[in-house]
Amino acid sequence: MGNSSVVPAGLAPSTRAGLRAGLQVIRSLLAGEEVDFDDVRSRLRDQVAVPLHPAASGPRNPRLAGEVADGAILLSGVASEQRRWRTADPCLSPFLAAAGVRVRVPERPPRLRPDLLHAESWASAVRACESFVDDETAELFARRFCLYGTADELAARLTELTRSGVSAVLLQHGGSYDLPRQLVADFAGRVRPVLRR
Repeated sequence: MGNSSVVPAGLAPSTRAGLRAGLQVIRSLLAGEEVDFDDVRSRLRDQVAVPLHPAASGPRNPRLAGEVADGAILLSGVASEQRRWRTADPCLSPFLAAAGVRVRVPERPPRLRPDLLHAESWASAVRACESFVDDETAELFARRFCLYGTADELAARLTELTRSGVSAVLLQHGGSYDLPRQLVADFAGRVRPVLRR
């Protein structure tokens, strides 16, 4: 169900109706109800109270999440005006341009397995895109839209986000298939102690 979870497997992205139906199936399963999967009827043995928060990008999916889910995961970064704007229109381009981030997007993106954003080799993806974004622009993007800097800077930014109403932050490392062990260790060992002061 979705786009980034199915396209790398060679499946077609879900339609809006398919996303709505898929979320209903998940909600029914979690409620202990029986559901049909083609010609098989099944249910979870134990009812589980889990809120549904689909990742929602594109112009309509945040609205769909608001209609049928308990919340949404927005890939919006940490710039305050971007967070406000992202709920209305999830295209990132105006904020990149406003922040001075200039990216030369090729007519045909580099071909990697299974695709550029889910590359099996993140190092290959970085090499394939180096000519489109220079180091200065990449750092500008990181400082403007990401948690970037020293442990004290990250803690200050997280505190600012909490005060502005952000209730959760997803930490994501560069890489598609490797577990973020170093990120988790660094955050736990360096940033959390600063946040506890």
